[in-house]
Amino acid sequence: MGRPVRKHRLDKGMMAWIERTARKHHWRVASWIDLDDLIQEGYVCYALCNQRYPRELGRAHIMALTKTTFHNRIHDLAKQRTRLLEEPLSVHAASEQTPEEALENALPAEHETQTFATLVLQLPAEIRELLTILLNDAASIGMRKERGRRESLNTYLWRLIGQKPCGIDLQCALANHFGVSI
Repeated sequence: MGRPVRKHRLDKGMMAWIERTARKHHWRVASWIDLDDLIQEGYVCYALCNQRYPRELGRAHIMALTKTTFHNRIHDLAKQRTRLLEEPLSVHAASEQTPEEALENALPAEHETQTFATLVLQLPAEIRELLTILLNDAASIGMRKERGRRESLNTYLWRLIGQKPCGIDLQCALANHFGVSI
């Protein structure tokens, strides 16, 4: 007897969703994965879901499982490369270097990283200090909660550098400077 026939096929709707999602999230992994490879990752996620889950599940259920699996895969791929620094900047700051020299010496000499270092050096001093804090200490400094509401990200960022918000949205300033959308 031959292989059982699957009733869930990779249809045009699923392919369109995978391609659209890959294009939308490609910026997160663009420096080391081509768009075509990311789309292939989506097809692999579909194949895994189709293989692992019972045939009795409806098409909508398989689609939902594939969406979750693909989003998780993109997140995992992006997370693998988020650590730019091998050691905290505070190690370099302990020496007699300026913060700019510490940032330059701490970053590896790859092309993307050199571009990042150039962008960091062009930042105003307050935002450069914020970036240093975010890279080193922000995990230990939590967001505050008042009256059941968490402080805004902008207020949190201003608090990290020890200043009161002055009408400048630090989150947007960082995103605009590095050319990413939020």
